[in-house]
Amino acid sequence: MDLGLKGKIALVTGATSGVGREIALRLAAEGASLAVNYRGSAAEAELIVKEIESKGGSAKAYQADVANFAAVKAMTEAVVKDFGGLNILINNAGLAKRQRFVETTPEDWHAQIGASLLQATRGDLDIRFPNLRLCVSAGAIMPATLNREFENHLGMPLLDGYGITETSTMVTMNWPTGTRVMGSCGIPVPGLAVRIIDQEGKDVAAGQEGELIVHGPNVMPGYHNKPEETRNALHNGWYYTGDLAKSDENGFLTITGRLKELIIRGGQNIAPAEIEEVVNTFASVIDCAVVGAPHEHLGEVPVLFVVPRPGHTFENEALLHHCRAQLSAYKVPHRVQVIAEIPRTGSGKIIRYKLRDLIKA
Repeated sequence: MDLGLKGKIALVTGATSGVGREIALRLAAEGASLAVNYRGSAAEAELIVKEIESKGGSAKAYQADVANFAAVKAMTEAVVKDFGGLNILINNAGLAKRQRFVETTPEDWHAQIGASLLQATRGDLDIRFPNLRLCVSAGAIMPATLNREFENHLGMPLLDGYGITETSTMVTMNWPTGTRVMGSCGIPVPGLAVRIIDQEGKDVAAGQEGELIVHGPNVMPGYHNKPEETRNALHNGWYYTGDLAKSDENGFLTITGRLKELIIRGGQNIAPAEIEEVVNTFASVIDCAVVGAPHEHLGEVPVLFVVPRPGHTFENEALLHHCRAQLSAYKVPHRVQVIAEIPRTGSGKIIRYKLRDLIKA
Protein backbone atom coordinates (compact mmCIF):
# COMPACT_ATOMS: atom_id res chain seq x y z
CA MET A 1 0.00 0.00 0.00
CA ASP A 2 1.37 3.40 -1.04
CA LEU A 3 1.27 5.74 1.95
CA GLY A 4 2.04 8.80 -0.17
CA LEU A 5 5.33 9.54 1.59
CA LYS A 6 7.59 9.66 -1.46
CA GLY A 7 9.37 13.01 -1.56
CA LYS A 8 8.22 14.04 1.92
CA ILE A 9 10.69 15.26 4.54
CA ALA A 10 10.27 13.74 8.00
CA LEU A 11 11.91 14.73 11.28
CA VAL A 12 11.89 11.95 13.88
CA THR A 13 13.14 12.72 17.38
CA GLY A 14 14.75 10.00 19.48
CA ALA A 15 15.36 8.08 16.25
CA THR A 16 18.52 6.16 17.11
CA SER A 17 16.94 3.26 18.99
CA GLY A 18 13.71 1.49 19.89
CA VAL A 19 10.42 2.69 18.48
CA GLY A 20 11.92 5.89 17.07
CA ARG A 21 14.40 3.92 14.99
CA GLU A 22 11.67 1.64 13.63
CA ILE A 23 9.53 4.65 12.72
CA ALA A 24 12.43 6.31 10.90
CA LEU A 25 13.27 3.15 8.93
CA ARG A 26 9.62 2.64 7.94
CA LEU A 27 9.26 6.22 6.73
CA ALA A 28 12.48 5.91 4.73
CA ALA A 29 11.29 2.64 3.19
CA GLU A 30 8.14 4.46 2.03
CA GLY A 31 10.22 7.10 0.24
CA ALA A 32 10.49 9.89 2.79
CA SER A 33 13.74 11.76 3.39
CA LEU A 34 14.73 11.48 7.03
CA ALA A 35 16.07 14.04 9.49
CA VAL A 36 17.30 11.79 12.31
CA ASN A 37 17.40 13.51 15.69
CA TYR A 38 19.68 12.25 18.43
CA ARG A 39 20.73 13.59 21.81
CA GLY A 40 23.64 11.38 22.84
CA SER A 41 25.62 9.02 20.63
CA ALA A 42 26.61 10.38 17.23
CA ALA A 43 27.82 6.90 16.30
CA GLU A 44 24.31 5.45 16.73
CA ALA A 45 22.86 8.25 14.62
CA GLU A 46 25.38 7.63 11.84
CA LEU A 47 24.50 3.93 11.85
CA ILE A 48 20.86 4.57 11.04
CA VAL A 49 21.78 7.22 8.46
CA LYS A 50 24.09 4.75 6.70
CA GLU A 51 21.43 2.03 6.87
CA ILE A 52 18.89 4.29 5.19
CA GLU A 53 21.40 5.42 2.56
CA SER A 54 22.46 1.83 1.84
CA LYS A 55 18.87 1.14 0.79
CA GLY A 56 18.77 4.13 -1.54
CA GLY A 57 17.20 6.56 0.89
CA SER A 58 18.21 10.04 2.01
CA ALA A 59 18.97 10.87 5.64
CA LYS A 60 20.96 13.22 7.81
CA ALA A 61 21.57 13.28 11.57
CA TYR A 62 20.91 16.29 13.78
CA GLN A 63 21.97 16.51 17.40
CA ALA A 64 19.54 18.37 19.66
CA ASP A 65 18.07 17.98 23.12
CA VAL A 66 14.31 18.20 22.52
CA ALA A 67 13.95 19.55 26.04
CA ASN A 68 15.78 22.73 25.01
CA PHE A 69 13.84 25.30 23.01
CA ALA A 70 16.85 26.95 21.38
CA ALA A 71 18.23 23.57 20.29
CA VAL A 72 14.88 22.50 18.80
CA LYS A 73 14.53 25.77 16.91
CA ALA A 74 18.06 25.56 15.52
CA MET A 75 17.54 21.94 14.48
CA THR A 76 14.27 22.57 12.63
CA GLU A 77 15.76 25.58 10.85
CA ALA A 78 18.71 23.42 9.77
CA VAL A 79 16.39 20.67 8.49
CA VAL A 80 14.40 23.14 6.40
CA LYS A 81 17.60 24.63 5.01
CA ASP A 82 19.16 21.24 4.18
CA PHE A 83 16.08 19.52 2.76
CA GLY A 84 14.08 22.47 1.50
CA GLY A 85 11.12 21.90 3.79
CA LEU A 86 9.58 19.81 6.56
CA ASN A 87 6.35 17.83 6.11
CA ILE A 88 6.24 15.30 8.93
CA LEU A 89 7.20 15.76 12.57
CA ILE A 90 7.18 12.73 14.86
CA ASN A 91 8.12 13.58 18.42
CA ASN A 92 9.09 10.12 19.65
CA ALA A 93 11.42 11.28 22.44
CA GLY A 94 9.35 14.36 23.02
CA LEU A 95 8.95 16.62 25.97
CA ALA A 96 5.51 18.01 26.49
CA LYS A 97 5.30 19.74 29.80
CA ARG A 98 2.93 22.66 29.96
CA GLN A 99 5.89 25.04 30.17
CA ARG A 100 8.71 26.31 28.01
CA PHE A 101 11.45 23.87 27.06
CA VAL A 102 13.86 23.37 29.96
CA GLU A 103 16.75 21.04 30.64
CA THR A 104 15.40 17.71 31.86
CA THR A 105 16.32 14.09 32.08
CA PRO A 106 14.80 11.46 29.75
CA GLU A 107 12.48 10.36 32.55
CA ASP A 108 10.85 13.80 32.34
CA TRP A 109 10.07 13.65 28.63
CA HIS A 110 6.43 13.26 27.70
CA ALA A 111 4.97 12.45 24.29
CA GLN A 112 2.52 15.30 23.84
CA ILE A 113 3.93 17.28 20.96
CA GLY A 114 1.01 19.71 21.03
CA ALA A 115 2.10 21.34 24.29
CA SER A 116 5.72 21.39 23.13
CA LEU A 117 4.93 23.20 19.88
CA LEU A 118 2.66 25.63 21.67
CA GLN A 119 5.10 26.53 24.43
CA ALA A 120 8.13 26.65 22.13
CA THR A 121 6.48 29.17 19.83
CA ARG A 122 4.39 31.16 22.30
CA GLY A 123 6.37 34.35 21.77
CA ASP A 124 5.98 34.30 17.97
CA LEU A 125 2.55 35.65 17.09
CA ASP A 126 2.92 35.12 13.34
CA ILE A 127 4.25 31.58 13.32
CA ARG A 128 2.69 29.19 10.81
CA PHE A 129 3.54 25.70 9.53
CA PRO A 130 2.27 25.75 5.92
CA ASN A 131 3.26 22.11 5.28
CA LEU A 132 1.72 20.79 8.47
CA ARG A 133 -1.96 19.98 7.84
CA LEU A 134 -3.10 18.77 11.26
CA CYS A 135 -1.91 17.32 14.57
CA VAL A 136 -3.29 14.42 16.59
CA SER A 137 -3.27 14.01 20.37
CA ALA A 138 -3.67 10.79 22.32
CA GLY A 139 -2.27 9.06 25.40
CA ALA A 140 -3.73 11.38 28.04
CA ILE A 141 -6.71 13.68 28.52
CA MET A 142 -6.43 16.80 26.36
CA PRO A 143 -7.87 19.80 28.25
CA ALA A 144 -10.19 21.90 26.11
CA THR A 145 -8.24 25.01 27.11
CA LEU A 146 -4.97 23.61 25.74
CA ASN A 147 -6.68 22.34 22.58
CA ARG A 148 -8.25 25.72 21.89
CA GLU A 149 -5.07 27.66 22.66
CA PHE A 150 -3.02 25.38 20.37
CA GLU A 151 -5.39 25.84 17.43
CA ASN A 152 -5.75 29.59 17.90
CA HIS A 153 -2.00 30.08 18.10
CA LEU A 154 -0.75 27.69 15.41
CA GLY A 155 -3.68 27.88 13.02
CA MET A 156 -4.18 24.15 12.50
CA PRO A 157 -6.56 21.56 13.95
CA LEU A 158 -5.44 19.42 16.89
CA LEU A 159 -7.58 16.29 16.81
CA ASP A 160 -7.97 14.40 20.06
CA GLY A 161 -8.66 10.67 20.13
CA TYR A 162 -8.93 7.81 22.60
CA GLY A 163 -7.50 4.33 22.29
CA ILE A 164 -6.22 1.56 24.53
CA THR A 165 -3.93 -1.41 24.13
CA GLU A 166 -6.76 -3.88 24.71
CA THR A 167 -8.66 -2.57 21.66
CA SER A 168 -5.64 -2.69 19.36
CA THR A 169 -6.44 0.73 17.88
CA MET A 170 -8.38 3.93 18.43
CA VAL A 171 -11.81 3.68 20.02
CA THR A 172 -12.98 7.23 19.35
CA MET A 173 -11.61 10.03 17.20
CA ASN A 174 -12.33 13.58 16.20
CA TRP A 175 -12.40 14.00 12.42
CA PRO A 176 -10.71 16.79 10.45
CA THR A 177 -14.05 17.72 8.87
CA GLY A 178 -17.47 18.21 10.38
CA THR A 179 -18.49 19.03 13.93
CA ARG A 180 -16.00 18.87 16.78
CA VAL A 181 -16.36 19.41 20.52
CA MET A 182 -13.37 20.88 22.31
CA GLY A 183 -12.29 18.67 25.21
CA SER A 184 -13.99 15.65 23.63
CA CYS A 185 -12.10 12.64 22.27
CA GLY A 186 -14.61 12.35 19.45
CA ILE A 187 -17.06 9.70 18.30
CA PRO A 188 -16.58 5.92 17.98
CA VAL A 189 -14.64 4.81 14.91
CA PRO A 190 -16.60 2.74 12.36
CA GLY A 191 -17.19 -0.86 13.47
CA LEU A 192 -16.99 -0.20 17.21
CA ALA A 193 -19.77 0.13 19.77
CA VAL A 194 -19.37 1.96 23.07
CA ARG A 195 -21.57 2.30 26.13
CA ILE A 196 -21.30 4.36 29.31
CA ILE A 197 -22.74 2.47 32.27
CA ASP A 198 -23.40 2.97 35.95
CA GLN A 199 -22.39 0.65 38.79
CA GLU A 200 -25.36 -1.61 38.06
CA GLY A 201 -24.43 -2.01 34.39
CA LYS A 202 -27.21 0.25 33.11
CA ASP A 203 -26.64 2.89 30.43
CA VAL A 204 -26.44 6.42 31.83
CA ALA A 205 -28.16 9.43 30.30
CA ALA A 206 -26.35 11.94 28.10
CA GLY A 207 -24.16 14.21 30.20
CA GLN A 208 -23.92 11.70 33.04
CA GLU A 209 -20.64 10.08 34.04
CA GLY A 210 -20.06 6.34 34.01
CA GLU A 211 -17.62 3.62 33.02
CA LEU A 212 -16.82 3.35 29.31
CA ILE A 213 -17.11 -0.15 27.83
CA VAL A 214 -16.20 -1.16 24.26
CA HIS A 215 -17.34 -3.89 21.86
CA GLY A 216 -15.95 -4.68 18.41
CA PRO A 217 -13.78 -7.00 16.30
CA ASN A 218 -10.61 -5.30 17.52
CA VAL A 219 -11.18 -6.06 21.21
CA MET A 220 -8.62 -8.50 22.62
CA PRO A 221 -9.65 -12.09 23.43
CA GLY A 222 -7.99 -11.81 26.84
CA TYR A 223 -4.78 -11.30 28.79
CA HIS A 224 -2.14 -13.95 28.10
CA ASN A 225 -2.04 -16.53 30.91
CA LYS A 226 -4.07 -14.24 33.18
CA PRO A 227 -7.56 -15.81 33.38
CA GLU A 228 -8.70 -13.86 36.44
CA GLU A 229 -7.78 -10.49 34.94
CA THR A 230 -9.51 -11.54 31.72
CA ARG A 231 -12.72 -12.45 33.57
CA ASN A 232 -12.70 -9.08 35.33
CA ALA A 233 -12.20 -7.11 32.12
CA LEU A 234 -14.38 -8.95 29.58
CA HIS A 235 -18.12 -9.59 29.93
CA ASN A 236 -20.20 -10.91 27.03
CA GLY A 237 -17.76 -9.50 24.50
CA TRP A 238 -17.63 -6.06 26.11
CA TYR A 239 -14.29 -4.73 27.39
CA TYR A 240 -14.61 -2.76 30.62
CA THR A 241 -11.99 -0.01 30.26
CA GLY A 242 -11.97 1.30 33.82
CA ASP A 243 -12.11 4.80 32.31
CA LEU A 244 -14.79 7.27 33.32
CA ALA A 245 -16.54 9.12 30.52
CA LYS A 246 -19.63 11.04 29.57
CA SER A 247 -21.32 11.64 26.23
CA ASP A 248 -23.24 14.60 24.87
CA GLU A 249 -26.51 14.24 22.97
CA ASN A 250 -24.63 13.92 19.66
CA GLY A 251 -22.44 11.04 20.85
CA PHE A 252 -19.21 12.97 21.43
CA LEU A 253 -17.32 11.33 24.29
CA THR A 254 -15.23 13.03 26.94
CA ILE A 255 -12.91 11.02 29.16
CA THR A 256 -13.16 12.35 32.70
CA GLY A 257 -10.77 10.10 34.60
CA ARG A 258 -10.18 6.57 35.87
CA LEU A 259 -12.44 4.58 38.18
CA LYS A 260 -9.44 3.88 40.39
CA GLU A 261 -8.66 7.62 40.53
CA LEU A 262 -12.18 8.62 41.54
CA ILE A 263 -12.28 10.57 44.79
CA ILE A 264 -15.31 9.85 46.99
CA ARG A 265 -15.88 12.75 49.37
CA GLY A 266 -18.69 12.15 51.82
CA GLY A 267 -20.40 9.80 49.34
CA GLN A 268 -20.08 12.20 46.38
CA ASN A 269 -17.89 11.31 43.40
CA ILE A 270 -15.17 13.66 42.18
CA ALA A 271 -13.21 13.14 38.97
CA PRO A 272 -9.73 14.72 39.30
CA ALA A 273 -9.73 15.74 35.62
CA GLU A 274 -12.70 18.08 36.18
CA ILE A 275 -10.81 20.04 38.83
CA GLU A 276 -7.61 20.00 36.76
CA GLU A 277 -9.43 21.45 33.74
CA VAL A 278 -10.58 24.41 35.85
CA VAL A 279 -7.19 24.97 37.50
CA ASN A 280 -5.44 24.94 34.11
CA THR A 281 -7.39 28.08 33.19
CA PHE A 282 -5.85 29.98 36.11
CA ALA A 283 -3.23 32.29 34.58
CA SER A 284 -0.46 31.68 37.11
CA VAL A 285 -0.60 27.86 36.91
CA ILE A 286 1.19 25.94 34.16
CA ASP A 287 0.47 22.36 35.28
CA CYS A 288 -1.52 20.62 37.98
CA ALA A 289 -2.81 17.31 39.30
CA VAL A 290 -5.42 16.26 41.85
CA VAL A 291 -5.41 13.20 44.10
CA GLY A 292 -7.51 12.00 47.00
CA ALA A 293 -6.24 12.24 50.57
CA PRO A 294 -7.72 10.40 53.57
CA HIS A 295 -10.06 12.44 55.78
CA GLU A 296 -11.30 11.50 59.22
CA HIS A 297 -14.95 12.42 58.60
CA LEU A 298 -15.43 12.60 54.81
CA GLY A 299 -13.43 9.53 53.80
CA GLU A 300 -11.46 11.37 51.11
CA VAL A 301 -10.88 14.97 50.05
CA PRO A 302 -9.23 16.35 46.89
CA VAL A 303 -5.70 17.71 47.25
CA LEU A 304 -4.38 19.92 44.46
CA PHE A 305 -0.73 19.96 43.37
CA VAL A 306 0.21 22.92 41.20
CA VAL A 307 3.27 24.03 39.21
CA PRO A 308 3.43 27.86 39.02
CA ARG A 309 4.09 29.41 35.64
CA PRO A 310 7.71 30.68 35.50
CA GLY A 311 7.90 34.22 36.84
CA HIS A 312 4.44 34.04 38.44
CA THR A 313 3.35 33.84 42.06
CA PHE A 314 -0.14 33.54 43.49
CA GLU A 315 -2.04 33.27 46.74
CA ASN A 316 -3.70 29.91 47.41
CA GLU A 317 -6.92 31.67 48.33
CA ALA A 318 -7.05 33.37 44.91
CA LEU A 319 -6.73 29.99 43.22
CA LEU A 320 -9.41 28.46 45.45
CA HIS A 321 -11.70 31.41 44.70
CA HIS A 322 -11.20 30.66 41.00
CA CYS A 323 -12.24 27.06 41.69
CA ARG A 324 -15.30 28.01 43.74
CA ALA A 325 -16.57 30.13 40.85
CA GLN A 326 -16.63 27.13 38.50
CA LEU A 327 -16.99 24.00 40.64
CA SER A 328 -19.55 22.62 43.07
CA ALA A 329 -18.51 23.26 46.65
CA TYR A 330 -17.65 19.62 47.39
CA LYS A 331 -15.23 19.56 44.42
CA VAL A 332 -13.15 22.54 45.55
CA PRO A 333 -9.68 21.32 46.65
CA HIS A 334 -9.26 20.82 50.36
CA ARG A 335 -5.61 21.81 50.15
CA VAL A 336 -3.18 23.32 47.62
CA GLN A 337 0.43 22.24 47.47
CA VAL A 338 3.03 23.84 45.20
CA ILE A 339 5.40 21.41 43.48
CA ALA A 340 8.30 21.78 41.03
CA GLU A 341 6.79 19.40 38.47
CA ILE A 342 3.99 16.89 38.09
CA PRO A 343 5.32 13.30 37.83
CA ARG A 344 4.23 11.71 34.56
CA THR A 345 4.79 8.55 32.56
CA GLY A 346 6.51 8.53 29.19
CA SER A 347 3.11 8.97 27.51
CA GLY A 348 2.20 11.97 29.62
CA LYS A 349 -0.13 10.33 32.13
CA ILE A 350 -0.01 11.63 35.69
CA ILE A 351 1.66 9.24 38.16
CA ARG A 352 -0.78 9.89 40.97
CA TYR A 353 0.62 7.41 43.49
CA LYS A 354 3.79 9.50 43.69
CA LEU A 355 1.69 12.50 44.65
CA ARG A 356 -0.19 10.45 47.24
CA ASP A 357 3.18 9.43 48.67
CA LEU A 358 4.03 13.13 49.08
CA ILE A 359 0.84 13.62 51.10
CA LYS A 360 1.77 10.72 53.39
CA ALA A 361 5.27 12.13 53.82
